[in-house]
Amino acid sequence: MKYYFLLITLFIFISTGCDKNSTEPDDPDPGLRFSPSEISSSTGEQFEISLNLSDVSEPFFGVSLRITFDESMIGYNDQAGMQKGDLFGDDAIVFAALQDSVIHISLTQIQGDTEITGSGTLGTLTFSAYSSGEGVINLTEEFLHFYDQYGDEIQMSIAVIDSALVHIP
Repeated sequence: MKYYFLLITLFIFISTGCDKNSTEPDDPDPGLRFSPSEISSSTGEQFEISLNLSDVSEPFFGVSLRITFDESMIGYNDQAGMQKGDLFGDDAIVFAALQDSVIHISLTQIQGDTEITGSGTLGTLTFSAYSSGEGVINLTEEFLHFYDQYGDEIQMSIAVIDSALVHIP
């Protein structure tokens, strides 16, 4: 009788322990997020915010995007530009320009470099706090584009695109 009990227990343990869904973690959703996601600054102070891309499994060679903000409350320090993050290589080309409260950003590898996957920081932007209030720094999803090594746009599913909240007392 003990033998049958052990066999049944072993069978149940093996059959439930081998369930594919119970042992494999869910694939994380690719995301584009600001860090920190919430900022508190004082009028006249500068603050930095990083733009992070996470959990990208499809290879890409370049990205272009737009960031919007309330220019009456905060200002982008275009003299500092965008400091390159760790996701692209040291030789990557970075372009960031301000036009009508919109920061146009492009990052690309240099021809011959490998395509990118994974997670990391695209770059860091510096802003100045102008006036009191609450505002949002937004990523404009319709202007988010990824490119392959030939310059062709590729469809990339970015499930999470977050904004950053700015508090200026």
